Amino acid sequence: MLIRIDGVFNKMKLHSVNLPEGEQVSSPDEAHQGLTQYDFKNISGSLIGFFSRNHKAVFTHHDSFFHAHFISDDRKVLGHIDETDFNSSKVTLKVSK
Repeated sequence: MLIRIDGVFNKMKLHSVNLPEGEQVSSPDEAHQGLTQYDFKNISGSLIGFFSRNHKAVFTHHDSFFHAHFISDDRKVLGHIDETDFNSSKVTLKVSK
């Protein structure tokens, strides 16, 4: 199931992998060497996530049923969501069938 939440998020903790240009990655451990954490407050954008009980390690991580990313409206912020908080009156929820 695809989930999209658009609006203003009170809090957004996310991470991105920032590797030097041309860096070759051959394992998850190597990818996580460039991991950088970010914290935002009152940021406007979209949460895009996947939920599936049948697709662990396909659409989600191997230990989770849900995986989500965030992109800000100005397209300057993008990353994997670690934690978020929002007021339901300030967002719009869209769910696939």
